[in-house]
Amino acid sequence: MTDFESSLFASSAAFGEAVSSPAQRAFDSAVELASEIAASAVERDRDRIFPHEELAALKASGLLAALVPTGDGGEGLKLSDHLRIVRLLAQGDPCVAQMFHGHGLAIYVLNLLAEPTTRVELNRRVANRSLLWANAVSELGTANALAMALTAGPTAGGWSLNGTKFYCTGSLGADELLVAAMNTDATSDDDAAVLAFVSTDAEGLTINDDWDGMGQRTTASGTVVFSDVFVSDLRTCTDMTLTKDLASPRSILAQSGFTSVYLGIAEDALLEAINYLRDEARPYPYSGVERALDDPYILQHVGKLRCMLDAAHCLNDRALDLLDETEDDPTPATRGRAAIAMAQAKAVSTEAVLEVTQRLFQLCGSRSTRQGYGFDRHWRNARTLTLHDPVDYKYRTVGQYALDGSYPEITTYT
Repeated sequence: MTDFESSLFASSAAFGEAVSSPAQRAFDSAVELASEIAASAVERDRDRIFPHEELAALKASGLLAALVPTGDGGEGLKLSDHLRIVRLLAQGDPCVAQMFHGHGLAIYVLNLLAEPTTRVELNRRVANRSLLWANAVSELGTANALAMALTAGPTAGGWSLNGTKFYCTGSLGADELLVAAMNTDATSDDDAAVLAFVSTDAEGLTINDDWDGMGQRTTASGTVVFSDVFVSDLRTCTDMTLTKDLASPRSILAQSGFTSVYLGIAEDALLEAINYLRDEARPYPYSGVERALDDPYILQHVGKLRCMLDAAHCLNDRALDLLDETEDDPTPATRGRAAIAMAQAKAVSTEAVLEVTQRLFQLCGSRSTRQGYGFDRHWRNARTLTLHDPVDYKYRTVGQYALDGSYPEITTYT
């Protein structure tokens, strides 16, 4: 992590309110950790090496307790602080950043829905630097991305989970999983869902590191199999009312995490391109300049990319400010404004990260495609993660608001 990167974050943070001392300490720690994990990011991506050591360093840093309430021993930071940490970590390794964001989402849900003694127990384990969360929510082969086949059958003192989950990001290094299942005894949609907090060493639970996507290679976003996995009543939730609250920022938090990762990827990619142009690139023989970085077309493209990326940062910072407003004063109106801003930031950051990560090669030339540089990881990571949900629907949401002022319906994606 260079001075250029850390100073850029400081300038973007200035668009919001002044950061608190605990938040600033967390940001400083994230910058330091991002620099450490960046050192071996190319090798891990090339050889699909899961970042066990890097996750251990993440635990030791104390950053995992960012969203844990102070009463449970954590830092009690704001949701926007968590998202800024995600952005910083993504500049070092977007795979680690994605796992960190999933961890934060699980803590948010835990604090929203869990039985108090369970919440305190699990939060204190995070605060004691001994617990990393992951999720087992999505599945393959269902009617759509939100449909579930994993079942939760009532049994003495709890539930028995059976089925298979996929896209279980971070599961290989996690201590606990946030699991979504369908109640086999449900009589209506209102009691159909069961949310469970399941230890990764539970009997009958198997984690398969079979994620073979072209990007985000080291996230272990593969399969988790449940075979009569028992989870006690104290570790389950069946009342999802609060997740459907018209003022809940849950889905805004989830979606904003992707924007943070996109921005981190784009910053790292652009910085690597600039360093390459300064230190290694040769000028085009008919350019009339002695250095590649003096080529007028290179200057034009770098300037355009910097403008696109700074615009995305500004939109994201505005969205984070509105997320703060929602967290402080949760109403349908504050939530609606934050949802629109989130959609704008995610849409524009998607375009920006894809443009930066593919334009890099045009700027740097054929030698920049050699494996030793690992520049291709930026585009592969960005292209993979930006497929999470269609960006076209973000533009549709913004367009609807522009036309009639309506806020989006609350869904997993809005």
